[in-house]
Amino acid sequence: MSPGSSGFIIDAGVVLTLFGLVITVGCVVAGVAWKIATSISELTTTVRELGKKLDTAIGQLDSIDGRVDEHDRRITRLEDRAA
Repeated sequence: MSPGSSGFIIDAGVVLTLFGLVITVGCVVAGVAWKIATSISELTTTVRELGKKLDTAIGQLDSIDGRVDEHDRRITRLEDRAA
C-alpha cells in the first residue's frame, strides 16, 4: 500500500454495474415523470371540456329562468286585468 492511499480498490465491473443501475433508475424516474405529466395534461383537457359543458348548461338554465320570469309576468298582467 502506498503512503496516502485509502486501500480501497474498486473493480471496473462494479463501477460499470453501479453506473448501469444509476442510468436504469434515472430512466425509470423519467418514465414515471413523463406518465405523470401526460396524466396531468389529460386531466387538464378533461377539466376544460367539463368547464365548457358547465358553461353551456348554465347558459341554458339562464335562458329557462328568463322564460319562466317572462311567463310569470304575463300571468301577473292577465290576473291584474281580470281583477
